[in-house]
Amino acid sequence: MNKSTNSSLISALLLALVCLGCSSEMSTAESEARAKLREMGAINVNDTKGIHVATLMMTTPSISQRMDEAMPLVANFKYLTHLEATNCNLTDEHVKTIARLKRINSLVLSGTQIGDEAVKQLVSLKRLDTLYVDNTNITASAMDVIGEIAKLKIVDISDTPAASNLAPLAKLKDLEWLLVNNLALNRQAIELLSKLPKLGRISIAGCSIASEDLAMLKAAKPGLVIDGEAPDG
Repeated sequence: MNKSTNSSLISALLLALVCLGCSSEMSTAESEARAKLREMGAINVNDTKGIHVATLMMTTPSISQRMDEAMPLVANFKYLTHLEATNCNLTDEHVKTIARLKRINSLVLSGTQIGDEAVKQLVSLKRLDTLYVDNTNITASAMDVIGEIAKLKIVDISDTPAASNLAPLAKLKDLEWLLVNNLALNRQAIELLSKLPKLGRISIAGCSIASEDLAMLKAAKPGLVIDGEAPDG
């Protein structure tokens, strides 16, 4: 074995040791973040290999007003796929952290303070297929953006009257379940729903829907599951 080969092997070994050190450091950061969030009241679940945090639920009262502390910790969960932050002081600024976690496919942000700017940031999450933004501050502008998140299968915009224009959702060809509780749906919205190819379920509790419009939807999609059916007379 010549000197050149020895040099190459030594270089490769040193590189491997450096990478190992980086991996160990990241693992430590993730572990410490997990412990701190648990102390704050978050619930987290590891992936199937038991190595990384894959699911994080920040839904308890003890953490609801501590998003300024929590989100920098969440940034350490590079393998996160499902995040729930509900009924808390999560804002558009906090969502910048979420948008950097590229493995996320499911987001439940119900009852938060987020608005249109937060939704714009979520477009970068290419795996996102489930989005709950009910009872938030989103408007019709956010609906235009949601319509661009092509892989969405489940969308909840309940209790957001400013977002009741469903026209942008016509682009969501994979949408399977739409939750629009406590919104007013006109004939145009019903016609749109009837044309969504994979729509199999809608939730309409508290909705204002003309009975003839609902009948039209049932005729167009006879297998559709309708939660909370209570049409206006």
